[in-house]
Amino acid sequence: MLMSAKTSEYIQFQLVNITIEQFALITDNYNPKIQSGGIYVAIKFGVDVQKKHVINHIKIQLDQEKKVFLILETSNHYQINPDNWFEIKKTEKQFIIPKDLATHLAMISTGTIRGILFEKTKNTPEITPVVFPLINIQSLVTKNVELNLND
Repeated sequence: MLMSAKTSEYIQFQLVNITIEQFALITDNYNPKIQSGGIYVAIKFGVDVQKKHVINHIKIQLDQEKKVFLILETSNHYQINPDNWFEIKKTEKQFIIPKDLATHLAMISTGTIRGILFEKTKNTPEITPVVFPLINIQSLVTKNVELNLND
């Protein structure tokens, strides 16, 4: 649950599904002797109107010397309590996810992707287990998330 700053009521939600959209490990681009590299993180949101879900997509790419060696993309589906759906749904085609809720969901999703990444790489002989470093989600989700659905 998360308190909405506007209404002082709780927006109740439940994580109901986790999907791995993409996983790629490019071992030819990985060198265990190199300890540094780049991290790309993309966070997107969507809605499933019929199910009253907010969907948080997270994609990470890890590289060494500008060569991508790992791609992982996941989606976490959050069921919004029907009594709270009106706080997100503004019109039939416009949804606004409050910044605090979006940040909270993204934090949960980031923790989920961190666990998936570790699990996927822990027994891979070509690569040491990859631990996704902590990131400041608040620097990535800086305002309300506005979604406009097309016809």
